[in-house]
Amino acid sequence: MKTMTLQFRDPARFHSEAVAMTVTGAMAGLAAHVAGLAWPSLAPLASPVPLLAVAVAVVLAATAAPRRWRPGTLVGLAGCTAVAAIALGWAAVWPGALVFAGAFAVFLSRDARGPRLAAVVAGAAASVLAAWFVLARFSTADALAQLPGWLVAGVAGAGFGTVCAVAAFFCRLEIHRDRVALARARIPAEAGGELGALLDRAVAVWRRVEDSVDRDHPGREATETAVLRLLVAAAGWHALNAQAHGDESARAEILAARLEDLDGRIAAASDATTAAAYTHARAAIADQLRHVRDIATRHERVIARAHGYVAGLESLRLAMLAHDTANASRAAGELEPLWADIEHLGEHLDLSGQAMAEIDAPAMATA
Repeated sequence: MKTMTLQFRDPARFHSEAVAMTVTGAMAGLAAHVAGLAWPSLAPLASPVPLLAVAVAVVLAATAAPRRWRPGTLVGLAGCTAVAAIALGWAAVWPGALVFAGAFAVFLSRDARGPRLAAVVAGAAASVLAAWFVLARFSTADALAQLPGWLVAGVAGAGFGTVCAVAAFFCRLEIHRDRVALARARIPAEAGGELGALLDRAVAVWRRVEDSVDRDHPGREATETAVLRLLVAAAGWHALNAQAHGDESARAEILAARLEDLDGRIAAASDATTAAAYTHARAAIADQLRHVRDIATRHERVIARAHGYVAGLESLRLAMLAHDTANASRAAGELEPLWADIEHLGEHLDLSGQAMAEIDAPAMATA
């Protein structure tokens, strides 16, 4: 089971951004061409000022509309533009182009976090640099010299926007850590049986929800949280089961046989001191048997609660498939008592595990 995957976030929105960046690049190229006709010092299109104007327009088009005109966005863009302008004006062509690409790549990658940040910035920088090269080549190509200047400028700007969209693609790549798969992997494969089948059903519910329900749906996160809670409780159950040597019924039979043997020894004892010693040992074995049966009872309760828990998860998934937000929220609320029950039983299992560790050594000593 994979615990880490590479995912592409919100492809539909990326398609809209790519179209917007291409169209905006074409319009900015046309505007820069017109400005160059009015002020010849601003020509050609690949010179610093028109290039910066096209780049600013394109990266703004890559920014979601609600964030586009926020002060923080504009200040960050102004800072990156200033760095790029200084580099283009003061450095040689390629060093200046590298700084130009890096500055706008940092702006495009501003939402990236964690270990992927460096890779995203590097990929975005390479894309912006390639976009600069495309614009420069289109705007100065001899093969296009016979075409109208406005058409060349529009195509060059559109090419810049299209290649810059690759930078937006890199920004949407995410390393996804599958918390459910990680939690399931912590429970060894040999922990099968009825509880193992229930865990697999719960994980299957989450997989269906993950594949079919929108990220913003209120029941999606609730389902993942619920499955994780069940897996955590099951991990505690398995640890206790391993500590108790796995089979409480067989262990109870052994202890019952010891009790029967001690009863016979007490009856056959020839003096009171011997009988008292056997009686004391019998009391210890009886206490052990009570603990073992108590643990078995708690295991049965965990299984019973897990059945109801998984049924609740499946109800939640069906409600979400029906696209009924109200029903999904209600189903998530109905899971809350089950969550509390599972956690409460987990606390009891921890206490029983400690008791089992304490009684295990004496039981082995009397074997």
